[in-house]
Amino acid sequence: MVLRVNVIGLQMIEQRMRVLQFVLFWCLVFVIGFATGCRSLHPSVDSLRPNLLHRLAVPFPSAERRLPSLYAELTSDAPDSLGDSKLTEALESLRLAEETERALEPQCLAHYARAAMESLPVLQANAEGQSREEEPATMAWRIYQRSLSRLTANAIKFDRFDPQRGIALITEGGDEAWIEVVHSGFPWASEDFAKAYTVPEGEQNRLRRYWATPGIGVPLVIQKTDADAYPFMGPVVPFAATAILRPVMKKSESTVMSISDRTDRKSPVLNAGASSELVGSEPSAVGVLELHNPVCTEQVAVEEQTWQLAKDVSAPLALAQVGLDRDNYLDFLMPGREDESLGLRMIEPYQPGKIPIVFVHGLLSDRITWVELANDLRAIPWFNRRYQIWSFQYVTGEPFVRSAAAMRKALQDAVAYCDPEQSDPALSEMVLVGHSMGGLVSKLQITSSGEALWGSIANRPIDKIDLTMNQRELIDRLFHFEPLPFVKRVVFIGSPHQGSPFATSWVGRVGSQLVIQPHDRTVMLHAVMKQNPGLFDGQLTKHLPTSVDLLRPDNAILAATYELPVNRVVQVHTIIGNGKPLKDGTPADGVVPVASARHPGAASEKIIDTIHTELTHHPETTAELVRILSRHTSD
Repeated sequence: MVLRVNVIGLQMIEQRMRVLQFVLFWCLVFVIGFATGCRSLHPSVDSLRPNLLHRLAVPFPSAERRLPSLYAELTSDAPDSLGDSKLTEALESLRLAEETERALEPQCLAHYARAAMESLPVLQANAEGQSREEEPATMAWRIYQRSLSRLTANAIKFDRFDPQRGIALITEGGDEAWIEVVHSGFPWASEDFAKAYTVPEGEQNRLRRYWATPGIGVPLVIQKTDADAYPFMGPVVPFAATAILRPVMKKSESTVMSISDRTDRKSPVLNAGASSELVGSEPSAVGVLELHNPVCTEQVAVEEQTWQLAKDVSAPLALAQVGLDRDNYLDFLMPGREDESLGLRMIEPYQPGKIPIVFVHGLLSDRITWVELANDLRAIPWFNRRYQIWSFQYVTGEPFVRSAAAMRKALQDAVAYCDPEQSDPALSEMVLVGHSMGGLVSKLQITSSGEALWGSIANRPIDKIDLTMNQRELIDRLFHFEPLPFVKRVVFIGSPHQGSPFATSWVGRVGSQLVIQPHDRTVMLHAVMKQNPGLFDGQLTKHLPTSVDLLRPDNAILAATYELPVNRVVQVHTIIGNGKPLKDGTPADGVVPVASARHPGAASEKIIDTIHTELTHHPETTAELVRILSRHTSD
């Protein structure tokens, strides 16, 4: 009974201590954010952007805003005779479509589809792919674009758009018809097209730079939701698409759609491969909605003319209405906690022939750090042809040697899974980009440890000490490794290769003391010290080091890491901030001194007048990284 009371009392004390630690930690976060001008350390609305490289928090909205009548605008000063029967028919269909949409009737879908397809023959294009300034062609262009936009928006609103197969229509007479969907240029399988969303206005301000270009078609966002479909991918992933509508030339034989009369059905029933004899009174296919991949498609042919495709590659990274709960601070405070967002993630399925570029975030951060930079890169056609974006997320309260070991295994597993026969040379040209502590994690992927790291904390080699099998395996995994052979280039962005004075300041000391080490790791450390008296000296005799401890300029592991030789086939580059000197006047980015951010033997060095947390999305960083990546593909 006494033992039970003591245990309960200890648990209550531990819980209260954790609450106190949590309160003190947030006070520390406020101080750091105020002292460094670090927007990512302060939990503002801007810093809570949804991590769309990993998952979405809420569904995207459909377009509910009613637009002014295009029919009224076009006919208010139009000539009595337009001289083109197709254009006259398109205008009449547009009028009916707008009337039925105002009445909230799903028949508007069929009218909008008819208006778009009736305007197609009148379209003309100039060399740049835009409509001529001749009135019929201009009117046809506007009718087509508006009708297609309202068709997709209302099909989503009325739950009649299945992006895998088609749009279910109801004609004015109550008959059923459908528009089949085809996918062009995507790395995704047809079954990945789980849900479609329009791109509402006002999302552009969610990103500092928004990349959208005009052209034919309507930009959409498609959502993939099958978490088990691809390894190394989050449970929900958005991607861009552009819709083009064409009339059907002949009846589709591969897909038949039946529209259920049940009012509770959320989407049309589509029966792939069913024959007309089995379906009975099947609705007729009246059009084809082509979904093109705007990331890799520049132009499309419509009505025997070549058109620039409308593109909105930023929408998947901007369309989110509720901030994702980012657990950066808990990941720092409690290194042993489980977090589904950790590990290696891809934003698209693996594509042979494209070089992986792997982004690694820094302390008190996550992969959202790279949204702005990824957005800039995805707007560059040649980058999309040559590279694929991956990212690695780790627990930032961990010592970086442990995070590096986790990343090493993740990359090895990914390469083995994607290319088991080692037939893709692009996988052997991998580029790592690490910000802040992520640069140290990245460096340990391209170096040979030898005995340097273990020797920096222990006075005996591993084969001379008493260890269990589990203890030996863990030490070997953390402290003994060879460079990954498939990594050929690393870019360090504001990385503290020789430490940061913040780690030795009272802010760093308090932050380190707030970290709650996993119990099993503490038990293992004590067991190793008991089995091997005098093995360690310094900090390890007191407690397990945190990530902050390893960033101290006088830390032995950090010093040993700095001296590790880089694989001779790997090129390294540095991007350094000097926008905020330290209190003693030392040139720095507010956190990392310029001298510490330098790396010996770097192929290039770029100095940018900005602070530490702005480096990842500064325009000059993007420009320098683009230069490096362009060189990487040409070397």
